[in-house]
Amino acid sequence: MSRVGVLWDAAASGLGFKEYEAAVHALKIQLHSLEVRGPNPDLEGAFQAAAKGRANALITVRGTVLNRYLKRIAELAINNRLPSMSDTVIWVEAGGLMSYAANDVDSFRRAAVYVDKILKGTKPPTCRSSSRRSLSL
Repeated sequence: MSRVGVLWDAAASGLGFKEYEAAVHALKIQLHSLEVRGPNPDLEGAFQAAAKGRANALITVRGTVLNRYLKRIAELAINNRLPSMSDTVIWVEAGGLMSYAANDVDSFRRAAVYVDKILKGTKPPTCRSSSRRSLSL
């Protein structure tokens, strides 16, 4: 894989795109910006730009607007034969190929376990001293 298209909403996910931009230099991968804007993003146009730029894969950056279109984005990726990934599990649930982030629901469930233990008297871990009793699952 030498060219990756990054689909992102300019109003919401500029920071996410910049992080990918920094990472590709070390990997010697060409990054193709597939920037969309507004409440009705031109997804078809973005995928045409990906095809024109000969993207080998697609990364979708999470954002409020694009999250409403995950199923459509996944369909377009499949139709354009672009392996696709995102940083959220809901991407996979919508039909995307894969995600690379923790499952938010599992993280919230684990947090609830910690809160329960703290409310029952276990001292939370601290950075200052390893001699204090810490939480363990």
